[in-house]
Amino acid sequence: MSRLYKISILAFPIFVLTAIAGCSADPTVEEKIEAARDYIETSNYEPAQTICDRLRTQLYDNPVSANATTLAELSLLYMRLADADDRQDNIGLAYSCYEEAFRMDSASAAAFYTNTSVDDLPLVSILNSIASIASRRGKIQDYTDEPDSVSVNMSTNH
Repeated sequence: MSRLYKISILAFPIFVLTAIAGCSADPTVEEKIEAARDYIETSNYEPAQTICDRLRTQLYDNPVSANATTLAELSLLYMRLADADDRQDNIGLAYSCYEEAFRMDSASAAAFYTNTSVDDLPLVSILNSIASIASRRGKIQDYTDEPDSVSVNMSTNH
């Protein structure tokens, strides 16, 4: 690849965000997700991480602007970041978004994850596995917290 081509690929998301900023005070959630996706695709992880973190904060601070699909998309962005830069906290953030997406609207979240690209299927599989383990732990914890229904008398008096 020519150097000019590489520079133009890296500069494109910055150009898009600058153009958007010139047109409006704040980019939309969809535009932020698209910019983060573009940064990840060009291996420019630091700005993608910043966008994702700010967007997650925005969505949690203002739940009216959040929807299950947006949270599901954000979960996959965090999984890509975890895969690329080996920051394990991103897996926790991805799962948090995944869990919140299902809590918000399980049908929309399920539809999103069912219709992801083939490239994202391993990431979805990992999130599903984490959810399965978390669910089993919750059930085990619920079970172990319940008192026994049968009282056992251990006295030696017969």
